[in-house]
Amino acid sequence: MNTDHFASACPHCGARGSVHGPSPLWKLAIIPAWVTMALMVCGIALLGPMNIPLLPVVVFGGICLLSSVHRNASEEPECGSCGKIARALT
Repeated sequence: MNTDHFASACPHCGARGSVHGPSPLWKLAIIPAWVTMALMVCGIALLGPMNIPLLPVVVFGGICLLSSVHRNASEEPECGSCGKIARALT
């Protein structure tokens, strides 16, 4: 049973309709994030000597992009009433 598409009852407090998982769009956003990272690597390779000062910006920008997308895609469902993580539903 996939809890990403609908809300369900909390196993801790019993509140109905209060447990929500991450949006399924976050899982789809992983693919464009990796494509963006690949394009950034190819683009920096084409710059030649100018890539030395831009390399830290590209590396840290790619790390931030990929880590935030993966973190949001893998969030666990949590209750809006009591704030606890509802692991039993996953």
